[in-house]
Amino acid sequence: MEEITVLVQKDGDSSGPWSPRPGRDSLNDNHIEQPSSKNENKKIKVCCKIVMYIIFIILCLIIALSICFSEGYLGVKLFEKIDGKEITARAWPHITYTRPMSCSDYYNPKNGDYGCCSVSDHRGTYNISWMRILKDDINGTNCPSYEKLINKYILYINEFFEPLNCTLKECCKVNYAIDNSIRRNHTLPQNRMDPRYEIEVPVNSNHDNCNIHRFIGAYEMYYENPKIGYGFLIIIFLIIILWCLEINK
Repeated sequence: MEEITVLVQKDGDSSGPWSPRPGRDSLNDNHIEQPSSKNENKKIKVCCKIVMYIIFIILCLIIALSICFSEGYLGVKLFEKIDGKEITARAWPHITYTRPMSCSDYYNPKNGDYGCCSVSDHRGTYNISWMRILKDDINGTNCPSYEKLINKYILYINEFFEPLNCTLKECCKVNYAIDNSIRRNHTLPQNRMDPRYEIEVPVNSNHDNCNIHRFIGAYEMYYENPKIGYGFLIIIFLIIILWCLEINK
């Protein structure tokens, strides 16, 4: 006579080979692992946000200092370079208690204010920003001449851009005869386009490049590397995108 073996399942035990459901012990193991992984993810997100906040604050400080350096705050120029060496401070002119709006606000010889520096060409006379330099005396002996601005602009082009080969292409030609005569003789020259005072600049000869405002603008910006500003804008743009992505998570 054959023996029949009967397997009896105890109450509450579902871990036998006949049951497709996992046992209680395996479920408990899974529940133990999940909270720890979630906590780690939260910590990583918090750390990322803190780092991004710190970077954003540092960038804001850098931008604020650069604005104070180049434009000033409430009429006071906090930092000023003179030929890249000396750092001085500049306050409002003696004759006004409001923020200066033009070079005339800086002209009062009795109080030692002699106005803005300027350069001249065949089109007229152009003031240099009072935020960059002011006359130390009535003749403006400390002011840069047009010749000096042209030569410094050539050095600036050679350092930060690709200068044109003037033997192969037509380059910009600038004449400083008028400015030179006004400074030396206080009169206009007989030949306002005297070729002896002509300088060739290694840029395209179109009006936008061959323009007195280019030479003045580069001087007012202390001949800074133009690529630095673009780099800051790209970094700020990337940080804003990452910040938005983190906030939306």
